[in-house]
Amino acid sequence: MTAFYAPLRGIQNAIDQIITLDGQMVELKRVMDAAPHTYNNLLKESIDLSNKLGNTVTETQQAMNEWARQGEVDSTLSDLAETAVVATNISDIQDTTEAVGVLTAARKAYNIEASDSMSIIDKLNEVDNNFSITTRDLALSMQRGASVAAIYNVSLDELIGMTTAIGQVTRESGNVIGRIYADIKPLLIDLEILTVRLRTTRAKFKYTLND
Repeated sequence: MTAFYAPLRGIQNAIDQIITLDGQMVELKRVMDAAPHTYNNLLKESIDLSNKLGNTVTETQQAMNEWARQGEVDSTLSDLAETAVVATNISDIQDTTEAVGVLTAARKAYNIEASDSMSIIDKLNEVDNNFSITTRDLALSMQRGASVAAIYNVSLDELIGMTTAIGQVTRESGNVIGRIYADIKPLLIDLEILTVRLRTTRAKFKYTLND
């Protein structure tokens, strides 16, 4: 009896995938303004990507939709979707929604092109493989702290390195580390400015006394 129902379940799963994919394409058309042939091309790219990565078409299409909601143009969606799906395949990042949020923060902070977006995941995965901190903790810390770090000329590699060091010692989550860094860095800059001002004031005071 199990053998009898197996093909039926396969057909039902295929129908479910088609229904889900149809809904995703409708959603994509709501968030993007493009010619009809563009959507057909994106669907083909999504299918090709699913075959390449071993994921379902609905998973790769969902990643494309996530990026489209971020305002990305059609020419960048395939590269970005691949990066987001790979991130979920090789790490503990929960889903493409979380992956897109993390990657968006890093790309905006450090002006990383879509075609180079995979380098972000490569960096995180390399550290994950060699140190006792997860890709997800690194990613969540980066999501919270990248914009502040970039403002104060802290490179992405330096940010990942500091997160790794703090994470290994404190065992705090990525969210906590990112928040700590985002809060402390401006404070350190303010203290540096205050120190300079105090030194300047002290020098002027000494000059006045000696005059």
